[in-house]
Amino acid sequence: MIKKCEVLGDPRINENPGLLSFGLILYRWHNIQAQRIQAANPTWTDEEGARRWVIAILQKITLYDFLPAILADDNAVPPYTKYHPHVPPGISHAFATAAFRFPHSIIPPGLLFRKRNNGTCEFRTEIGGYPALRLCQNWWNAQDIVQEYSVDEIVLGMASQISEREDSIVVEDLRGTYRYGMHRFTHAK
Repeated sequence: MIKKCEVLGDPRINENPGLLSFGLILYRWHNIQAQRIQAANPTWTDEEGARRWVIAILQKITLYDFLPAILADDNAVPPYTKYHPHVPPGISHAFATAAFRFPHSIIPPGLLFRKRNNGTCEFRTEIGGYPALRLCQNWWNAQDIVQEYSVDEIVLGMASQISEREDSIVVEDLRGTYRYGMHRFTHAK
């Protein structure tokens, strides 16, 4: 099953259930866009067009929804005016080393699950009877968890969950095993 996850474009996608669920949502959105493009323009190749749509949506969410919420400033990013072809599409080294790591401090130590039940959306207890699934006990086991709980239950739970406070503190579930123990390299190398 690991090979199936690698089709999503990032070998780390199976790292945790939240990341895998988010990747599956983007994968499904890509396929919806590809079908829409193909139906509207049968002679076009749908792959790159759909990819551009998904990237644009992800950028919109990051820049105009997430960033202003984190900065508590609705005017943090000026409105989009036009495409600038001279601006490089990649990310800077500063972003890659600092801003890209920033969200680690807001990740909670566990995942809550919510299920739909007769028109309601209630929290579900984890298999062991606990209210949340600890991340530290489930690294690289995301596929099994997504199959057990479903993408909907994971995403509804994440949307209902309060994040950790934005600060310099990272929860033990990420500090203890995440950075070096769970990736295929060690700090000593």
